[in-house]
Amino acid sequence: MKRLFLAATVIAASILLITATATPTAYAAPALTVGASSPATVLIDAPSTPVTVSVSVGNPTATNGYNLGYRAVLPAGVSFGGTSSLGTPDQYPQVDGTTVLWWENVSDILAASSSSLTFSVLAANATFPVNSTVTIPVTAYTHSDPRTIPTVDANG
Repeated sequence: MKRLFLAATVIAASILLITATATPTAYAAPALTVGASSPATVLIDAPSTPVTVSVSVGNPTATNGYNLGYRAVLPAGVSFGGTSSLGTPDQYPQVDGTTVLWWENVSDILAASSSSLTFSVLAANATFPVNSTVTIPVTAYTHSDPRTIPTVDANG
C-alpha cells in the first residue's frame, strides 16, 4: 500500500491536510472565512480509497450573503469520489488535466452564520508516489444581492 499525504491551508495557516484558498467572492459580498480538512494520512490501494474533504465557510460580518457557491479544483490524477453532502457538483474537466467542481446556489449565508460541505475524492495510486502531497484549492462565492447568483462556466 502507498501512503498519500494531503495538505491544508486555512486562510494563511498551514495544516497537513487539504489546501483551502480563502477567496470569498468575485462579487460584492461579505468577507467570508474558509477552512478545509481531511485525514492527515491516507493509505491508497488499488482501486483507490475515497478520501473525505470537509469544508466550512463562515460569515462573521453583519452583512448577509446570498446564493453561496463552492468551487474546488481537483489536480490531475484526482477525481470526484461520487459523494457530497450538497448533491452532485457540476464538473468541468480542464485542458491541463485538472477538474473544477462547482456547487451552485447551495444556500444563503446570513450574518454571523456558517455553511459546510463534505465531498469525497479518489486519487489513483499509480499517479502519486509514496508520501505525495495533494493540494485541493477550495473557494466560496456569495453575493450581497439575493437576486444575483455567482456562476462558474466550462472554463472553471
